[in-house]
Amino acid sequence: MPWQVKSKPVVNHNPQLNSSAEKPSLPLITHVCKHFYPVYGGLERFVHQLIRHTSSGFRHQVICYNDDLDGHRNRLESATVWDGIPIFRVPCLKAGWLHAAWLPARVLNESDLIHVHSMDLLLDQVIRRFSDKPMVASTHGLIFHHSRFTLLKSAYLTLSGLIRGNNPDTILASGQTDFDKCRRFFPSVPVELIPNPVQYPSSLPEPDPMDRKGVIALFRFQKNKAPDTVLSVYQSLREIGFTGPLTLVLSGDGTAISRWAYRHRFFLHTAEITLLVSIPEEEKWEKLSQSEWMIHPSEYEGFGYTIAEGLIAGCRVLVSELVYRNFGEVGPPYIQAVSFGQPQRVAALIAGSTNSTIPRFKGYTGWHWVQRSHEFSAIYRKYTQP
Repeated sequence: MPWQVKSKPVVNHNPQLNSSAEKPSLPLITHVCKHFYPVYGGLERFVHQLIRHTSSGFRHQVICYNDDLDGHRNRLESATVWDGIPIFRVPCLKAGWLHAAWLPARVLNESDLIHVHSMDLLLDQVIRRFSDKPMVASTHGLIFHHSRFTLLKSAYLTLSGLIRGNNPDTILASGQTDFDKCRRFFPSVPVELIPNPVQYPSSLPEPDPMDRKGVIALFRFQKNKAPDTVLSVYQSLREIGFTGPLTLVLSGDGTAISRWAYRHRFFLHTAEITLLVSIPEEEKWEKLSQSEWMIHPSEYEGFGYTIAEGLIAGCRVLVSELVYRNFGEVGPPYIQAVSFGQPQRVAALIAGSTNSTIPRFKGYTGWHWVQRSHEFSAIYRKYTQP
């Protein structure tokens, strides 16, 4: 088989649930999100790194739905600790895009600040019950992850903006596209643009540019990430004589990935495509450094963790127009906007260009958590200091 499955990333566990009790004088931040470890996509990585890089001044805990996106909903431990972070998982109902759960008042009432990592019904639930608490919300793409139902989503955000009024206290836009939309939909709430920082190795692989080959696609497996489009582009590449490899690095619902791989098994096998699932961080950076191109056909991203990782690793990255707006300061030749609805044109662009004479992109130092974490700490201090 041309694809292999690897285990989820491993992070050290702390056996003491009440780890935050070591520093009782520090303000307590409660992060509310749909998923957290063992789910470890871009949003979960963001929350994890945010906690790590602000833990010297604040205590943290996480409330999330009891859903690991792998067919074990409401079967995980209700309270646990991962990497020193207390996690409270609440039973949830799920029907398509709709998630709902009864959030624990006891846990949230002890918070000095609530940080909601959502701009949909989850934020509405928190505001409805805990609007007297200081509260900030991060956008993470709002609800525009694909072009379907755009008018309905816009209507929902307009209505929710009217109902929420001045809640939350501040919106933290993860990227320029989110910032522009928040200014439109939530005119009564302050919006701050704080692009998601990225955690990357202190020493990155430095292969010879001439040794880079082929195409890589890296994302959590979801329909809005358009995995079928990746195969369409690669098929078009092969039709015009492109011989470089395609490496697919996916995470998420293992059952859904297996079904998708089985559906496309003939092409995956005959095209000798490498499919890797939930690989360790070190291997991910190695694969990125070996690839010449990254394609990311998602129609909308609040920021795009994996896109930034591709740029940092030295790939040339192709994205959709709306996603490109978050990386406009980078620009060609490192990142370009294309129409993935025309895979033949995307393939022609890849086949007709080369990375070998282009210096590696070096303007990413401002994306690192060490440089950006003070912005989040300043927001937290604003709402927790007397």
